[in-house]
Amino acid sequence: MCIRDSNNRGLIFQDMDKLLQAKKDLDRAIELDINNPVYYENRYSVLFDLKKYQDAQNDLLKVMSLGNSDLDIYAGLALTYDVLNNYAKAAEYYDLVLQKSPKQRMILGNYAYALFELNQIPKSIEMFERAHALDPSEIDVLVGLVVLYHLDGKDAKSEEVITAIKMKTTYSATKNLLDILEKGDYRFTSKFKSVWGKLF
Repeated sequence: MCIRDSNNRGLIFQDMDKLLQAKKDLDRAIELDINNPVYYENRYSVLFDLKKYQDAQNDLLKVMSLGNSDLDIYAGLALTYDVLNNYAKAAEYYDLVLQKSPKQRMILGNYAYALFELNQIPKSIEMFERAHALDPSEIDVLVGLVVLYHLDGKDAKSEEVITAIKMKTTYSATKNLLDILEKGDYRFTSKFKSVWGKLF
């Protein structure tokens, strides 16, 4: 089997959600060509889906060492640092992405959450507000604004956002909302959940 076949099969297995088989084929592609950044980038996404975040991060660092440092690589690194609870490094990479592409709602939201973990409340609010301007009905941004406005002593604004959650989304702002969201693609830290829980 040639290198490209291993890479392509790995991507097909990933699409089929057969992640261990995908990883095996991508490992093989890398063994056959250790200097191709595309194979490491492809394996990164499989490793991330497998929740092997440190290995995923190592693959992105390898991609950068091989000369590829586009915005997707920085965004991926930010996300891996984030899930590994290294919020300072995550914030650094989110900031790099936003310097080059300032209107990425997901990056703005993730950056805001990292800043919250670093107790940088005013800057976190600024990022949430920028994300909100891009998508006024995104639930994780609205939830973030509820908590951050409250922490910043702006309870009237926090209450306005609670009302907006009911008006602009299919959710209700309740104590168990974060648990409901985490059943999907959302993730909240225990620190954030603690503040949210105290609001109800």
